[in-house]
Amino acid sequence: MDESIMNDAGGPIVVFDAMCVLCSVNAQFILKHDRNRHFRLASMQYEVGADLYRRFGIDPADPESIIVVDGEKFYRDSDAVLAIYYRPLGTANMSSRSFSRSSRTCREKA
Repeated sequence: MDESIMNDAGGPIVVFDAMCVLCSVNAQFILKHDRNRHFRLASMQYEVGADLYRRFGIDPADPESIIVVDGEKFYRDSDAVLAIYYRPLGTANMSSRSFSRSSRTCREKA
């Protein structure tokens, strides 16, 4: 993997499964609301995303979760979600109330 991707000042990288509808909708939400272009996106189906998954011990052929890579640190599962939505995305900032409503809706449909 090109180490310059990790070391530049481009901001955290959100690595997601582009085959997952929920993950793709989340990526689209980030693109729409991240007005300051704080985050970068990488699909785990492509080289950069797959390399980042492997770097942090996740098999890209069997993705477990979305991850957020911020320099040498990474966040997964709910920590990754919090790293995205508890940072202002431009002028938007998601509240915990929005999270609980979304989580409940997803659980009810499952």
